[in-house]
Amino acid sequence: MGKNSSASDGDNHQPQVMIPKIIHQTSKTAEIPEKWETFRSRIIEMHPGWEYRLWTDSDNIEFVAKEFPEHLQLFKDYPKGIMRADVIRYMLMYRLGGFYMDLDYEMLKPFDLLDRRVVLPHSRRLAEGDSCDRMGNAVFASEPGNPFWKMLLDDLAANPPLQENVDVEAATGPNFVTKIYFSLPAEERDRLGIYAPDRILFHPETPRSKKDRENIVNNGKSYGIHHCHGTWREYGTLKKVVRKLKQRLWKP
Repeated sequence: MGKNSSASDGDNHQPQVMIPKIIHQTSKTAEIPEKWETFRSRIIEMHPGWEYRLWTDSDNIEFVAKEFPEHLQLFKDYPKGIMRADVIRYMLMYRLGGFYMDLDYEMLKPFDLLDRRVVLPHSRRLAEGDSCDRMGNAVFASEPGNPFWKMLLDDLAANPPLQENVDVEAATGPNFVTKIYFSLPAEERDRLGIYAPDRILFHPETPRSKKDRENIVNNGKSYGIHHCHGTWREYGTLKKVVRKLKQRLWKP
């Protein structure tokens, strides 16, 4: 019986590729806001030979119906669209793996951590001067099938966040990811192969000036910048303001 060759045989050792070369992004429709199109084009340009997938809201429903039918009703019932945008990225990592980033994420250099099983960057870190430790969900990568993502989905199924006034960041967003991550003992995180890089690698302080951006570009460490546009927050706040104004105008 022939011997299977592997990258570890002989002197030509190469790191084993765990994360597939697939880039995932999500958008309400296939029409991306013009201000983010440059970021998307640059990401594709930086990763020749990678598959690129832009998942629209309708794509997401089809994907969940096919791959996670047991979660479909809950997925539809989430009271806010941003919650579905959060959850679909966990589903994509679990089923397909690859590299996910928000549309407002600006890549500065190619992603090359393909030998890791899960790359889950800090977005805040005590050791780097922040007031807390927090994991981000705007950019991450994974091998397919890693149990960490199933833990997130299972927790959502067991504790469905369906309240209309739900705190999105705690329910499905970065605070939720942080909660699940830190609920695991360090040895369990190691067993799952979760690499949690320092904030500077993927979440440097959002630049407020051209000079700030130049400093990040030239630091030799950062893979990109999350511009933290947060359109869902702006839209939610606007709706609240409009509702309150209407209530005042129509108050007897």
